[in-house]
Order: sequence, then structure tokens, then C-alpha cells
Amino acid sequence: MPEIEIEAMMTKFFQDTSALPPETIRYLPTIIKFIGKKVGQTGSRANHHPKSIHLLDFYRSQLVNGNKQDAGNDKQTRSWSSYRSAKELKTVGIHFLPSRTQSYKDISFQSNLFTGTLRLPPLTVDDSTKSKLLNMVAYETCPDAPDDFSVTSYICLMDDLIDQAEDVVELRSKGVLLNLLGSDQQVADLFNEIGNDLVPNPTAYSEVREQIQGHYKNRLNVWIAQFCHTHFSSPWTIFGLFAAIFVIALAFTQTYFTVFPRKSDAAPPSASPH
Repeated sequence: MPEIEIEAMMTKFFQDTSALPPETIRYLPTIIKFIGKKVGQTGSRANHHPKSIHLLDFYRSQLVNGNKQDAGNDKQTRSWSSYRSAKELKTVGIHFLPSRTQSYKDISFQSNLFTGTLRLPPLTVDDSTKSKLLNMVAYETCPDAPDDFSVTSYICLMDDLIDQAEDVVELRSKGVLLNLLGSDQQVADLFNEIGNDLVPNPTAYSEVREQIQGHYKNRLNVWIAQFCHTHFSSPWTIFGLFAAIFVIALAFTQTYFTVFPRKSDAAPPSASPH
């Protein structure tokens, strides 16, 4: 008798639970909105990706959305070529500006007359940046993760651009980095440590690399940029340059009038004897 009662109770339990409608995820819109704000996407741009299997996958997908700088021509991008540091790029006339989005793929290079502009996604560096980047790098090594290594390639790019605190200063002054860690050296150490031993996608940012290399190969661009950086990088160098030009012009003028005196200043001719 008790066995029959237990069986009846279990049957009724399964019937009741199977009749319940599937529970909706009530907090999903809030999570999407929160992560969207973290990556600079609000409104309709921060949408749920049905293929995301967990929060880390969704967070990564928001940071690498878009189709800029996807895999390029394999013949031209067989190996990853390191970039110069931000300070070195500045000396050859390449300036930095923040991209319009925070997507790690939103990286572009624009060549001007004698200079170039490298646009990078703005990044806020705080106490959670290191753990978030490391978790996404670890996820990209999993078998079920996307095989484009977008976050890993982005970290390698930033590691190339940032060698010392001076590089962080340059990127921070242009609005590319927002440093909430304290010192600029901490930001440099963070990327140098994370980027150590990482292997990026060799086809990532191929077009940007080729454009930067093309700027380097143009000796006229590099010479003009280095001249301007040396003589016009600060008010004191500009003042010194104009002072030197003034002194040279004054010396040239004095030499000219010494060799070719004016007629009024020349000695009068001696009177001929009668």
C-alpha cells in the first residue's frame, strides 16, 4: 500500500512539473544592459547573442563585435610583425586618436600628407582589467571558443605599442587610455606581463600593419616628421629655432653690408691736383 501511494505521489509530481511553462530569464536584459555599458554599447547595440554560451563568451563577443580588421590576405600576412612603440611612432609622424567604438577590431590607420593617424579603441585600465583580459585569453584557448584569437591579438598589439611609461603617457594624452591604476608604469607593466609569450593571430590587423610599414618606408615623411618633432615639439624648441634663424639672418646681413657697403657710407674720392 505505501508503495502504491509513493508511486502515485511521484506521478502527480512529474505531471505538475511538466505542465509548468518554461521559466523566463528575468535578469537577462539587466545583464545585457550592464555589460553593454561596460563596453560602451547602449540601447539597441547591446543585444544578446543567441550563440553565447556563458557570460564570459557574451562579454567577449561585445568587445570583438564588428568586422573591421578581420583575417586578411594569407600571402601578405604569414607572420606577425611587431609594431613600434607609441613614442617611436610619434617621432615619425604617426599620431593617435580614439576610435568611435570600444571594439577591439575597430583599429584603423589613415595616411595624411606627411603624417599618419592610428585610431585605437578607448580602454579604461583599472584593477579588474588584468583579470578580465586573462580570462578572455584563457577562454580563446578552449576547443569550443572562436578561433580568431581577437582578444589575444589585441593584447599583443598593445604590448608592442607600450614598452615604458612614456608610451602610456602618449596614449593617455590622446584619449586612447584612461588610467585608473595610479601610475603610468603600472599600465605598462600590466600589458608587458600579460602579453609575454602570447601568440596572436598572424592575420590580425594586417591592413594596419602594411599601412604603417608603408609610412616608414617613405623617407620624406619620416624626415619631415623627425624635423618637426625635434624643432617644434615644445615652445622652447620653437623659440630656439626662430632665435637661431634670427641670429643667422643678422650675421648674413652684417656680412653683406661689410662686403658691399652702401655708397653713402663709402669713402669720398680724393680730389685730383690741379
